[in-house]
Amino acid sequence: MLQKPIVRIVLAILVLTVFLGACVLGPMFYDFSFGASDDTAELTVAVSASVLPVFERIADAFEDQYNAEVSLTPGSTEQLAQQIESGAPVDLFVSADLETIERLDESRWIVSDSISFYARGSLALWTRDDSDLEITSLDDLTQSDIQRIAIANPDYAPYGAAVREALQSVGLWDELEDRIILTQNVRAAQETAATGNADVAIVAVSLAIEAGEGNWVPVSEDLYEPIDQSMAVVVRTTHEDAARTFIEFTTGPEGRALLEDVGFDVDQRDAP
Repeated sequence: MLQKPIVRIVLAILVLTVFLGACVLGPMFYDFSFGASDDTAELTVAVSASVLPVFERIADAFEDQYNAEVSLTPGSTEQLAQQIESGAPVDLFVSADLETIERLDESRWIVSDSISFYARGSLALWTRDDSDLEITSLDDLTQSDIQRIAIANPDYAPYGAAVREALQSVGLWDELEDRIILTQNVRAAQETAATGNADVAIVAVSLAIEAGEGNWVPVSEDLYEPIDQSMAVVVRTTHEDAARTFIEFTTGPEGRALLEDVGFDVDQRDAP
C-alpha cells in the first residue's frame, strides 16, 4: 500500500534534482549566446578619446546589425583604466595602447582571452586653416612664432607619451617643455589648437583626418615606439557575449574599413 506514495516521492525528488541541476549547470549545456533572445543588450564601452569619432561610427554600424545599444564613455586611457579599477560598470575597454590592457589583465580586471589588437596609430602636427606657420617636422617647433604647443598629458595618454618620446628623440623635449600645454587627452589637445589657445597641436593622425579642416603633417614614425591599440572585455560585464561580438565586429571587415578610412594601420603590429 505504501509503494505508490514512495514512488511519487522518489519521482518528485528526481524532478527537483533535474530542475536544480539545470539552474546551476544550465550555462554549461545551453547556448545563451548573444542574439539568442529578443532582449536588447546595452553595452557600455570605455573608449580612448583618440578613437572616439571612429568608434561612434563603428557603434552605429554595430547597432544596425545587432540587437544592441552601445553607450560610449570617452576619456584618456589611464583615466578610463582607473575607473575600471574602481569598479565602474563597463563592459568593454577600448584602449589607445596595449600596455594598459596588459596591466589590467595582470590585476584580473580584464577577460584575458578577449584581448584583441585593433589598430596601430600615428602622430601628426596640426594647425588651424588660418595659421601662417610653416611646419613640416618637429624641428620647426623651435621657431619663435610658436609659443604654445598642445599635447595630451604623457602620464595619462599613450599619444602624449609618444609625443614626449618623439621630442626626446630629436633632442627638443627640454627645449620646448616650457611652451607645452598639457591636456587631459589627445582630442582636447587638438581642440586647444582649434580654438586658438595653442599655436600647434601634436595629435593622432586619425583625429587630424577626422577634423576635416586644418593643416597637418605626419611625425616620422621612426621617432617613437609603435602605438599599438587594443581592446578587451571587462570582467564585471553582464554582457560578455555582446562585448565579444563587438570586438569581432571591430576587427572584422566593416570595422577595419572604418578604421582605415581615418588613417589607422589595421594589419601591422609587433609580434608578441
